[in-house]
Amino acid sequence: MNDLKTYLEAVRENRVDELEGKIGLHMYDEVDREEYQHYIPLLCKYIQSEKDYVSLNDAYEALSRILLPDTNLEPLKDVVRGGGKQARDWAFRIFGTIDNTENEHFLLEVLSRTEDKEEIFTICVALTKIGSIRCFPILLARLSSNRYLDEVIYDTLKEVAEKLKMLPEACEELMNPSFWKTTWSGSGKEFVEFMSGIPIENINLYDMDQLAEIYIEEMEVDIFPHKSFKDLRIFYSKGGILEDKIEASLEKLHKLIEQLQSMIAMDEVLEETGVSVSKGTLSEDLLAELRSTYFTTRLRRRIKFEDDDY
Repeated sequence: MNDLKTYLEAVRENRVDELEGKIGLHMYDEVDREEYQHYIPLLCKYIQSEKDYVSLNDAYEALSRILLPDTNLEPLKDVVRGGGKQARDWAFRIFGTIDNTENEHFLLEVLSRTEDKEEIFTICVALTKIGSIRCFPILLARLSSNRYLDEVIYDTLKEVAEKLKMLPEACEELMNPSFWKTTWSGSGKEFVEFMSGIPIENINLYDMDQLAEIYIEEMEVDIFPHKSFKDLRIFYSKGGILEDKIEASLEKLHKLIEQLQSMIAMDEVLEETGVSVSKGTLSEDLLAELRSTYFTTRLRRRIKFEDDDY
């Protein structure tokens, strides 16, 4: 008897309880996984609704036996989006069993938004198996005052670095949060112009002044001798300096991106981590992208964006 197919058919017919003690759920024979792909949406739906830990473990075992490297895991993403805590936990583990960029990207999207410490831990475990250089800035942006969680994050980074065969010097540099940090090097006037070009319609904040204070802290903006962004803004607005401020802010934003791209050459580091780069701008583009993910992850910990789902 094919115990795996018997189990999957029971899931489809909503009679899993009838199988208790009748089949060896953890002793499935190897099967042609391609023929079982149509069961995945049903199994994911079952995982999303099931609350019993043992039953979830059985479903996880079955799912792990039929997944392929190119399996469409959109149904499993729905488990993360709408399932209970235990179902989400199992889903994160399953994502960690297939090493591809899409699965890592989804885990990082969740990691950059969740405040659940247990979820962060489970995602870290999954990233030790499928993580790439892209997980470094987001993991480091999740560092907090929780000593245990910070240790888990650093242990995860060490395992990913070992998997990628990073040289010790590269590993030390990439595991330093300051490496990924974006700092403001312009003037106070330029910062006011920059902030004036940022839309706040999709941010749950009272006004731009509140958002600017967060940017000041995260980007280490020097506004001395002013005590707040509001004081800084009023000071420069009195003389009509902010005419055409939208155009000016966009220009400053472009210059900031250029500054990010030129801060450090990543060619050698990326070669050591196995990331394929072409001569020229690819490494700079990747560095700018990764620094941006560090910054946005830090912002997400303090700001709730509208329609910012994964």
